[in-house]
Amino acid sequence: MAAKYVAPYRTKGKNDLNVAVAICEAVQRPATLFVPIKSPEQQAIFSVHRMREHWVRDQTAIMNRIRALLSELGLVTPVGRSSLMKHVPLIFEDAESELPQLARVVIHDAYQHLDALNQRIANNEQTFESFAKISNSVQRIMKVRGVGPQTATAILASIGNGAQFDKGRDFSAWLS
Repeated sequence: MAAKYVAPYRTKGKNDLNVAVAICEAVQRPATLFVPIKSPEQQAIFSVHRMREHWVRDQTAIMNRIRALLSELGLVTPVGRSSLMKHVPLIFEDAESELPQLARVVIHDAYQHLDALNQRIANNEQTFESFAKISNSVQRIMKVRGVGPQTATAILASIGNGAQFDKGRDFSAWLS
């Protein structure tokens, strides 16, 4: 049950007992809408999406950290993941760069961590593509122009079979 349907029936402060009483009250109302229970498959897909989101956030943070450390040492790199991945090894190979050994070690460790994150994200994308190949539902969703495996699996994980929507307009309203 969505929290917004329970909140009006909570008469006192928010604690377990008061929320439980409010849930009991809200359930008895005929107009109350319920959140459909997610299947284990949907939850598994969501877990892959959540981990990818986490790794992308970490990837962005470590790229910014590497770029900042290098710029503090007077070595400016272009913005973007591909340019950073290209320029950092060149900086390590340049014997004439005045990069202190300690900074070289720290930045190299960070670069290896970034490379591992890149690989994990690529593996996740392979997971989405593999699942898309075996799932008829994902393949149907991907027939929409501009929808790829990642978006299609996210939609499938969110709505399941879509039975909670009476018409396409309801799904469209849910999206926005």
